[in-house]
Amino acid sequence: MTGKFIPLGGSVDLLCQVDKSLLENSLKVEWRRAETLVHLYEDGKSGAEEQHQDYHRRAHFLKKKIKEGNFSLRLKKLRAGDEGVYRCKVFRDQDCVRSADAELKLGKCVWC
Repeated sequence: MTGKFIPLGGSVDLLCQVDKSLLENSLKVEWRRAETLVHLYEDGKSGAEEQHQDYHRRAHFLKKKIKEGNFSLRLKKLRAGDEGVYRCKVFRDQDCVRSADAELKLGKCVWC
């Protein structure tokens, strides 16, 4: 697998796209790394207070892109400890309607 070079201290966008027709409903979008909540979007807003402290002020959505169904996560000020598999899950009501994984490796981002 190949990926682009991502330097420590840099930033990366982890991709998660949903069909625009889903935006007509109330959506909940979670980005997690293992069991850690990296970012949450619910009821039309980001839930920074529920986000794990390691990701405060470093992980967010590109708000202008949400209307296009883009829930990609921008992770800034990358640290060596950020490596791992990140999972985007999109829920409508209680049902998961989309799931996508992105693997962040030191120096590379696979599927970004």
